[in-house]
Amino acid sequence: MKESDLQKAIVEYLELLGVYFFAINNEMAGGGKSAKIRMSHFKAMGLRAGASDLVLVLRGKVVFVEVKTARGRQSESQKRFQMVVESLGHRYKVARSIEDMEVILRESR
Repeated sequence: MKESDLQKAIVEYLELLGVYFFAINNEMAGGGKSAKIRMSHFKAMGLRAGASDLVLVLRGKVVFVEVKTARGRQSESQKRFQMVVESLGHRYKVARSIEDMEVILRESR
């Protein structure tokens, strides 16, 4: 399963449960000059390298979730983002399946 397919499945699951969340798009499809221009614009608007794929807004807490396949690994910028988030007292989790997301939600209640 591709990471994008896994994220779509997790998003559908969260929507079914009525969990409030939002996604952060850190990639520009297509590449080339126009993608570089758009990324430059988004960085100027505050986009941060390594930001998690999803942000769950739960009662009294926020959880940052990075979606990875079973073999996927965090980039160095994602590891730095995790360190910052956790040093500020927030939760950061990696979800590799719907089951992982179930555990994340259960632990966050």
